[in-house]
Amino acid sequence: MQMREDDWQGDPNDYLKQYVNNQRKDYEIHISEILCPNCFRTNLHQVDEHDYHCEVCAYDFIKVNNAIRFK
Repeated sequence: MQMREDDWQGDPNDYLKQYVNNQRKDYEIHISEILCPNCFRTNLHQVDEHDYHCEVCAYDFIKVNNAIRFK
């Protein structure tokens, strides 16, 4: 359906590869070197430039002027 909305005229397999690659870029998560300030058990996962998430305690954080704050 999305392929029709985008007026794709090429091979459907090429469209799917391109679509999956674009979706993967949106959801890349990097493990940072910053230790969780709440549980002190794991490193925070960097969701985007200033947003962080802890997988253990499930809190979200934001980086403000080199400091990690609760969101």
